Amino acid sequence: MIFILFSQHRVSKSHYRCLIFTSVKPVVVDVTALMVVGMIGAFLFILIQLVLLVDFAHAWNERWLGNYEESQSRIWFTGTALTCLSVFCM
Repeated sequence: MIFILFSQHRVSKSHYRCLIFTSVKPVVVDVTALMVVGMIGAFLFILIQLVLLVDFAHAWNERWLGNYEESQSRIWFTGTALTCLSVFCM
């Protein structure tokens, strides 16, 4: 079981201390360091999601335009154009 207590007083202007009680012994952690780790993790998460979203959109466009080129049906081209416009207007 882990209990986390934040100190009421500031160590400095931008640093806070965090006391984590585990079953073994209390550990003092600098909250600012944890905040930096969290910000780096959040940045990497957003970057990975952006790459996955662009890859999905590129694959979808390739598939629909490939279907249009094979069948010469205007439905695929119209679907691609309408999807692009609807997402752009959001």
